[in-house]
Formats: sequence, structure tokens, C-alpha cells
Amino acid sequence: TVGLEVEFPDALTVVAIDVPPGWRGATHKDREGRIVSASWDGGEIPPKQALEFGVLARNPTEETDLSWQAIQTYQDASEVQWIGPEEAQFPAALTRVLADAGAPPSATACTEASSSASTH
Repeated sequence: TVGLEVEFPDALTVVAIDVPPGWRGATHKDREGRIVSASWDGGEIPPKQALEFGVLARNPTEETDLSWQAIQTYQDASEVQWIGPEEAQFPAALTRVLADAGAPPSATACTEASSSASTH
């Protein structure tokens, strides 16, 4: 894996991304200045290895499922688009947010890219 692009769920308020050593990261904003996606490149994840790409975000206050659509790029420029439904060969990663009346609405989410399997 030499590149990763992630579209963030609409219900999530992304504040910042983490850029692993040896990688470059960029956030992409909508017209209102809200971070809606990010991309990482310039590094490499060898076969059968994994790397975490952190995302600092505020979760929605209501219970919901968040769908993380991602495109993973390999060294030969081929791509795997992790954008399908749960039953697809390449499903988008899902995060279930549970309602918790006693806690403030914030959390940290991680997106993991593996050169041999999936994006979670």
C-alpha cells in the first residue's frame, strides 16, 4: 500500500488527522470549511503488514452507524475501493456509535490500511 483516501461519514465532525512517520497527509474541506476527507501518500506498507491512520473527531450525539469509504492504492497503481455495502467483496468500514447520555460527544477513530487485506 502506498496511498489511502478516506471519505468521512457526514455525521462525524473531523478535527484533525494523524500522519504516520514517512507519510504525507492532507485534509480536504467542503465549501463551509468542514473536513470531509483525507488522503495519505509518500509512505509504504509492506505486504502482510498494517498501519494505523488516526482521525480525531467528534461523534454524533445520537446512536448511528458511520460508513467510512476508502480507496487503497498499491505500488503498481492498482486500487481497491472499500466503498460497498457490508455483504460486498470490498465493504466500507462501519463504526457503530452508541448513545451515552453521561459522556461528552467526542471520540477518536482510527482507519487501518493493510497491504494484504482491508481498510477498517
